Amino acid sequence: MKLYNFDHGFRKPQAIRVGPFTLRITEQHCENLSLLKRNRSFSETYDENLNPVLRRSSSTHGGFAETTVAECQGEGGRSELFPNNTGVTALFDLVLLLSFLTGRRVYLENEIDGDHRLTPGEWAIEGHTLQRVLPHIWPRLQHLAATGLGDAMYCIVFAPLAPEAIGRGAYANAALDTVCTYWAKVFGKTRYENQSIVKKARDKVVNAIDKSLLYQARKLITRVFPKEGASEEETADILARLRGLSSPSALQKMTWFLQALDLFPLQPTEEETSRLRRLNTVRNGIAHGGTIRSDQKLDHEVNLRVAGAILILTGLIAEYYLVREILKIDCAALSRTKFDVQEFFKHGIFRRHQVFTEDFEQYVDRLEFEWISGHASQ
Repeated sequence: MKLYNFDHGFRKPQAIRVGPFTLRITEQHCENLSLLKRNRSFSETYDENLNPVLRRSSSTHGGFAETTVAECQGEGGRSELFPNNTGVTALFDLVLLLSFLTGRRVYLENEIDGDHRLTPGEWAIEGHTLQRVLPHIWPRLQHLAATGLGDAMYCIVFAPLAPEAIGRGAYANAALDTVCTYWAKVFGKTRYENQSIVKKARDKVVNAIDKSLLYQARKLITRVFPKEGASEEETADILARLRGLSSPSALQKMTWFLQALDLFPLQPTEEETSRLRRLNTVRNGIAHGGTIRSDQKLDHEVNLRVAGAILILTGLIAEYYLVREILKIDCAALSRTKFDVQEFFKHGIFRRHQVFTEDFEQYVDRLEFEWISGHASQ
């Protein structure tokens, strides 16, 4: 298996054993290191007269280059890093490890053409709408700047350039968090509407916990976890969290935000609410753990399909808000985006793909069948 962009630094042929793999580096592989992109650097060295000098190296353009071959039977067995993820093998571990150690993304041969840095994103509006709005859009940038949402636009632009899904999700998350937070502040959704009622009920709950449940919890923790025993500082921290009940959760604010844009039902069903929670779970996993959290009720492939749809949807929602509410553009593309978001929450469908129930091949086969049979009946 050919590996690209592994910046191993060897100048002579080598054979290195790494777990179940043997990395074979030829003379050509060593020469190919010069083809890799290099950042600008500085090095302390000596000139021919042994005088100390600071050598400056300019950044250089480069591309993909084969720099080693990994040999192994199959793909090295199951993953050591992610043993519970079916379909992930030791080859994934190897590529991830080499990338981490060298600070440069290592690629397999079949990944090169799909490099996301070379993949453009999607149009936010149609081409003819662009021609219509361009002469008039510049003054609207002042409003965009006044709202502080320029960062959200930046994130949307650069999300497709991220080399992998987590990076793209992080950009999309940042964009959606920014617009949702802005909306919540503008429309007073950082607090519950019936604030006095909520505060009164909260105080009753906290007082009840203080008198009974919290006392029992302290006794239980002290008895069951003597080694970890809850300290006064920890208990105070728990109380402080309980006393923050007057602030709506991030999920609640997201629900209000989507409902205000008519992207989520005002009276959602249990399934619709579940899909919104799934979106929130995927976003939280990327934001706080740099990973895609799995739903134990779904198998690995389904989790990946759903997460992929959610990553795109996250950016689309932020983009929809910026185009429609901030830049004040109305076009057919926004109607399609609105429909795509609504369909995901209502039916678990994203762009006609039933992501919870059918794989990609089934999806394509169904589209082909519907297309052909639909024309045959005409």
